[in-house]
Amino acid sequence: MRIARLSYTPIKGAALSHPGELWIGPQGAEGDREFFLATAEDKLLTIERTGAFVGVRAEFAADPARLALFQGERPLHSGPVEAGERVDVNFYGQRDVAGHVVPGPWSDLFSELAGQPLRLVRAERRGTGVDVAPVTLLGRASVDRLELELGEPVDSRRFRMLIELETAEPHVEDSWAGSTLAGDEIRLRVGGPVPRCAAVTRHPDAGDRDLPVVRAIRGYRGLQELADGRGVPFGVYADVVSPGTVRVGESLTIADRP
Repeated sequence: MRIARLSYTPIKGAALSHPGELWIGPQGAEGDREFFLATAEDKLLTIERTGAFVGVRAEFAADPARLALFQGERPLHSGPVEAGERVDVNFYGQRDVAGHVVPGPWSDLFSELAGQPLRLVRAERRGTGVDVAPVTLLGRASVDRLELELGEPVDSRRFRMLIELETAEPHVEDSWAGSTLAGDEIRLRVGGPVPRCAAVTRHPDAGDRDLPVVRAIRGYRGLQELADGRGVPFGVYADVVSPGTVRVGESLTIADRP
């Protein structure tokens, strides 16, 4: 399976970037979901609740820590990132993620965009800002099948997957559970399906709800028993067995099956 696209974002819910290569370690892609936005109630603000940030692109350099924000090509703000007040932010009502509020104008900027008080938080430990597993995988044939159901093109960026692969069979990635995928450097252990919520109904550039994606997936795949209950699956999770760099155009092969 050839890698068709790589996608990551330093700020959870913000615009995706699509580099030609990514280094992926046990905690995930370098710089991915390093930051997230917290409400006044110390809860994660997700893309399901707002599309206000899907057009805001972030660039992050770790040493020294520095963040830059852009809306399209227009610079919004850039500057050093420091560790401020410690805070525990609740993710999805399921777990608390420790982080530090980033001092400076960052929180005010995002609050103005969202129309509510927010704080930009940097995760205390790398990798804790991802939802379940550090890697997500999606086959392009699955998106093609969804397009048939909807009767119109579907931009795969709305699924916000780390690795998109050229595949020939819709949802073939579901059959890889427990298998090891090997690239030139990296080895991944494939896990279970990614359950989908209303976040994928948002346009990946405009942020508005424009397609009934979840309803369409449910229409032909049905509700399935997933790890956290019944849900609508699309794409799969994976853990990192051996870290390394992955590149667009690189092939991943099934090294072993359970």
